[in-house]
Amino acid sequence: METARFEKFMEAQKGAVAYLKSFPHRGAAIVHHNDTDGIASGAILREALRREGYRTENLPIERVHPAFLPRIHTKERKIILYADLGSQAGSLISEQVREGTGVIILDHHPPFQPSFSGLVQVNPESFGIDGDLRASAASVAFFWAKTLSGKNEDLAYLGVMGAIGDHQVVEGKMLGLNQMALEMARQKGALDPSPRGPESFRFPLFKGRSGSEVSREITNLAVNGYYRGGAGFKLLPGWPHGRIPTAGSRGERNSGGSIPEGDGEDSDPRDFLRGGGSVGRCGRPLSSPGVEVHRALLRRDDQRGRGPWRPIHRRFSGLPRRASPPGEIRGGR
Repeated sequence: METARFEKFMEAQKGAVAYLKSFPHRGAAIVHHNDTDGIASGAILREALRREGYRTENLPIERVHPAFLPRIHTKERKIILYADLGSQAGSLISEQVREGTGVIILDHHPPFQPSFSGLVQVNPESFGIDGDLRASAASVAFFWAKTLSGKNEDLAYLGVMGAIGDHQVVEGKMLGLNQMALEMARQKGALDPSPRGPESFRFPLFKGRSGSEVSREITNLAVNGYYRGGAGFKLLPGWPHGRIPTAGSRGERNSGGSIPEGDGEDSDPRDFLRGGGSVGRCGRPLSSPGVEVHRALLRRDDQRGRGPWRPIHRRFSGLPRRASPPGEIRGGR
């Protein structure tokens, strides 16, 4: 990768960080794709912002759709970051930007145009860096986080995880931004790479499991969790309309519409990954010791008759959609 291209890319990252800091608000919503790359991106941004004292909420979605953009861009949300999506819907998103609010898009899909009014976009494709092979969305998010603070360099392994999830391993190697993130992760002891391919990229922080194993588990949680309450991946039942459950409320509504409080000093982005980037009943990403805990919670809720399975139209309570017949699941791919 040419040095000049990378330098221009990093200048854009500095601009995006300065843009964030220009707002006095200390709460941020993170809208990200619900695959491995998007979940890793959301974990990076959540942890980087938390370290700077921001309250965060994660909204994992399949794609940007104009019907629910107004439900994302509510008056309570002053800062919104999009990760692993947004560049191909920038014109739609820009229409939703309210005065005094900020939107940042960190994506690697080819943008329909280099810039949009009312928001900031950082996309490696705009600087001649191939977003299909040399830059995952998680790598883009990682370099933004690293620009925000050097202490976020320990999140490099999540950039690598996103690249593996998006199949950006070429003949057992990574290229471009992905390779740079990989080298930083290796130096931090968070990755044990091997030249034999993604199955041999071992993550000590995930009990030495391979990148492919972790990616498959995250993907499974993402797909299943889109429809199950316990695993998350829903736009909360009361959301939008300012009824965001607060931490510890066990589903009770918060009429104030505030963003849930941060996760405290012991927050660990690995827990966010293990949970599939989930938004729990309390309105904040779940922190569990492992995937097995999520499965146990799902079984428990099924046994208690809480009915965690719901048609997808129930997730978008503010949308005028017809009720689905019993057993029908609408939405998704």
